[in-house]
Amino acid sequence: MIKLFRRIRHKLLVEGKLNRYVLYALGEILLVVIGILIALQINNLNEEKKAKRLAATYLENLRLDLEADLIALESASNDLDKFEKEGYYSLNVLEGKISEIDTIKFLKSLVWNNHFHLYQPSRSTYEDLIGSGNIKLIQNNDLKVALSKYYIKDDWMGQFSQRAKDTYWYVMREEIFKSVDPFVMGAFFYTEYSPNLKPSIKFDDITVDFSEVKKHESLKKAIKRALSLRVWHRKEQGRRLGDINELIKMLNE
Repeated sequence: MIKLFRRIRHKLLVEGKLNRYVLYALGEILLVVIGILIALQINNLNEEKKAKRLAATYLENLRLDLEADLIALESASNDLDKFEKEGYYSLNVLEGKISEIDTIKFLKSLVWNNHFHLYQPSRSTYEDLIGSGNIKLIQNNDLKVALSKYYIKDDWMGQFSQRAKDTYWYVMREEIFKSVDPFVMGAFFYTEYSPNLKPSIKFDDITVDFSEVKKHESLKKAIKRALSLRVWHRKEQGRRLGDINELIKMLNE
């Protein structure tokens, strides 16, 4: 093709047809420009297709992360139910609302009430979107705003939960040690998590003078504080559940 163009140009010059040569040269330049434009358009279309495929992958991974969050929230909710139930049992014993007290059950309930479930959302896809700058691939501005609010709000709530845990957990533990027995935790973990190991102390070795324990108002306050945090956590879980379902709905659309 190039050789053909050269022969045409050479023939026009030899024959002295300068005007036709100029027109031909301009036409050849125009063809080259058109070819470049077509190539650029094809390249842009290919890049656009790649961007759409990448955006679709991100959206699917976000949906999978949020579905994993739903499962994690369900687990956290089940734990919350258990911790709350144990907390009320401890409090009812201390307030004299239970006549026949099972000492081991009471000791376990104290420790379970001291447990705290920190819910951690799946953040890898969103952090990749932000870190790589690919958040621009998401064209739906409402979705981008909703995602930002969800993860930013979770950052703040996670910090609040951690501070609450660090505060009440240590207070609760110290109250158990002072009011009941300093070896309750050890007996609990041997019983619940390492039953095959020879324990340094068992629940059967711990005696509780309930007439004295019931006088410890600070222990009752610590239990009530833990129960109040459960109420806050339950509301927070409901809020998170609503946010996740709304985001999944937006992603599906």
